[in-house]
Amino acid sequence: DDLVTGVQTCALPIFKDFDSVLEIISKEFPEVSDGSVEFESGLNNMLNSDYGALTIRYATALISTGRGDDAEAMINNICSYYDVDSYTTKISERDEDQLNNAAICAALRGDKEEYLLNMKELFYGKNNKLGWPNYFITSSSFQLVKDDPDVQLFEKNVYSQIHEYRSEVISWLKAMSEWQEEWEEQEN
Repeated sequence: DDLVTGVQTCALPIFKDFDSVLEIISKEFPEVSDGSVEFESGLNNMLNSDYGALTIRYATALISTGRGDDAEAMINNICSYYDVDSYTTKISERDEDQLNNAAICAALRGDKEEYLLNMKELFYGKNNKLGWPNYFITSSSFQLVKDDPDVQLFEKNVYSQIHEYRSEVISWLKAMSEWQEEWEEQEN
């Protein structure tokens, strides 16, 4: 429970105050900040996931405060756990987890092109449309690439497609007389 609370606690300030993220994680999870977390396949997957999220947030905060060299071992640790360097399949043959993990590692490594290739395949190739607005708001790795014009164009296209789908659903609900007028204000 403490670890999950810590992940949630560290999510919000990452967009405004990277020094706070570093401070919170250093204080509450020194095993993350000192790089001693070891990701093992035998560990509880949820524990690995929580430590992974904290490690990614911490590394993102280090990179964003000009201390990318201090994040290098953490990046190697998390990318090694994700095993992204062993992906030999074509990008179109990767599963959704592999695409997401490769994108995270690409962002942490500063490879915006590789990040975008994986995210585009996830959205367009795998037709994964779930959770994208939330991803753009909460993803630590996205914060590292969000200023890139090509990434911004991708984000704009994702939102455009989501709004198009939403309009289609609203039109269908209206045609079926299932649309409620009080929803009209909430449409946008």
